[in-house]
Amino acid sequence: MPAPDDEYLFSLLMQIVQRASEHLLGARDEVAPYSVRLIGDDASPRTFFPQDLNPTAEWPDLLDAAIDALRLDEPDGEVVAVAACVGLVSPDTNRLAFGAQLETQASSAFMLVTYREEGDSFSLDDPVLVEDLLRAEGLRWDTNSRRRLARQ
Repeated sequence: MPAPDDEYLFSLLMQIVQRASEHLLGARDEVAPYSVRLIGDDASPRTFFPQDLNPTAEWPDLLDAAIDALRLDEPDGEVVAVAACVGLVSPDTNRLAFGAQLETQASSAFMLVTYREEGDSFSLDDPVLVEDLLRAEGLRWDTNSRRRLARQ
């Protein structure tokens, strides 16, 4: 099976981020920091929710833990793409939102998704590409990807 391309990986990551964030909103009324890794040629997802391990941790600590988890060794294959997600308040509209920094071995993007509560559920708006990144230096999950990005 050929390796998936960046467009496919970004699309898959965004679908996973939207579903996971929607689940967190329904279960906890917030999107605490978490991370996603896609593993191998079939891009199998692995999620990590640090708030599950430490429910009283502050958000900066949860974000650090989520990003640190991206660097863990993966026995089931090569990590081909990652995402770090966190709840935010949209600076443009003052609306609730969550943002996700998505990275493949060749590129990165930050997507913002605003949402609103509708009764017992949440309605997500379409993701919007934002110029800034959550972490401008990247998520530092793969030494090879950092070298490739530095040469571009």
